[in-house]
Amino acid sequence: MPARLAKLRAAAEPFAAGYTLLRWVGVTPTEHLAQVAIVHGAMADAPRDDGMEPAAWTAERVRQPEQAMIDHRLTIYSVAARHDATGDLAALTQVLTEADTPDWAFQQVTAVLSEHRGHRLGLLVKIGMLDLVTAHDTAVALSDRQRRSERAHDRDQRATGLYGQRRQPGLGTCPIRRSFRWPYEQRMTGV
Repeated sequence: MPARLAKLRAAAEPFAAGYTLLRWVGVTPTEHLAQVAIVHGAMADAPRDDGMEPAAWTAERVRQPEQAMIDHRLTIYSVAARHDATGDLAALTQVLTEADTPDWAFQQVTAVLSEHRGHRLGLLVKIGMLDLVTAHDTAVALSDRQRRSERAHDRDQRATGLYGQRRQPGLGTCPIRRSFRWPYEQRMTGV
């Protein structure tokens, strides 16, 4: 796995010149809160059902669920890509681990602002995440069974064309179920 990640990283890095990865464990540092809210808003251009509109993200909206996760003994891992020229965050991925299930990591958001897409930032933040999580939570590991499940998911993905269910090829991760987070979407009024 490390050799595969190194190869993927080396192939992606030339596209991401001018970006730096930032990493943190726990709640988002105060100096990044407003920018993390903006990156969460990148999901606004994802397709959605009729009558649904994207929710507005604020620093408070980021902080409240993070604190609830910490209160419930979840560990939050975050990797962001910062655009060096502006200092703004351009991409973010977050993963949770839980004390009661130490060998699992739960993917949360992965988003790249539209003006920064095409620089392989989604791939690079996910590779950075694998480095971060496995350095801190050594129980999280990938098995051959997960890799077989990953290949089956790719086949199913191609057949259904589900938006937002893509994963970065070669990372060795796989979804185990699809979940919806309805509180993050708001019904349009008058529809």
